[in-house]
Amino acid sequence: MTQNIVIAGADNKVRFTFAGVDLTAATELTVIFGAETYTLTSDPTIVVAESATVLALSLNATAETGRVFVKVKYHDAGTTLGTDITSQVLGNLPQIIVAVGSQLIIEDGSNVSNANSFTTDDEFNSWASLYGYTVPSTEPERDAAQATAFAKLNSYETKISGSRLTIDQAGLFPRSNCAYKELLLESDHIPVSVKVAQMMIAINIGEGATTNAFVAGAVSSSTASGELASFEVPGVIKKSYHASTSTSATGNVLASFPAVDEILLPYTKYGSSGGKMERV
Repeated sequence: MTQNIVIAGADNKVRFTFAGVDLTAATELTVIFGAETYTLTSDPTIVVAESATVLALSLNATAETGRVFVKVKYHDAGTTLGTDITSQVLGNLPQIIVAVGSQLIIEDGSNVSNANSFTTDDEFNSWASLYGYTVPSTEPERDAAQATAFAKLNSYETKISGSRLTIDQAGLFPRSNCAYKELLLESDHIPVSVKVAQMMIAINIGEGATTNAFVAGAVSSSTASGELASFEVPGVIKKSYHASTSTSATGNVLASFPAVDEILLPYTKYGSSGGKMERV
């Protein structure tokens, strides 16, 4: 595939190169794109056999969002339901990314319903550029990283001072009676450092950190199981452990965020007294 990004309202086509098939000999080509279905005969401006091996799709009007798989069926006189030729595409038909604008719902301190981020895509890009971080190349990927980081911040909540404004709000802020060291925050305030904490986690997610991994198998002191094999990325320590000999697992990856711990420490119930924030 020459490119796999669909931009709404733009005339950019996704092209697939097949092997072992003659697309121009087909009586019909059916393309299943997520919940949408297009055919060569019914949608000739969308499904185009440009050559015997190249299929072009113009999906700029799709209602799908995010990452979408494609299935391609080939019809001729010898088939009734069509033959699935998806596996015959060179490159194994990766997901198509539909770039349809931001998927983020920003929490601005007013307790926004269904919020999934403290920062916009523009803020994330600007911050990353300033500090020399690399972000995912497409907005859907960046939005997914930010939303995941926003959700991860909720795991710190038991240590953060104050309380949510409502029981069903999406994030740990806004909060009432929350103090930064010894300064009481306004209940509609989203601290800049909390935004930075989210963006740092999002960067680490883009670099491969996982936010809900675990170690498989029991750790035995009499074996090499539980020994650490680790590597570091900025703002996160990703620890890879060897699995116990009592299990067939090969080990899993844990992620902790020490830089985020430090950023959020002043907001904790014991941050102003010099206490240490526990890992979550």
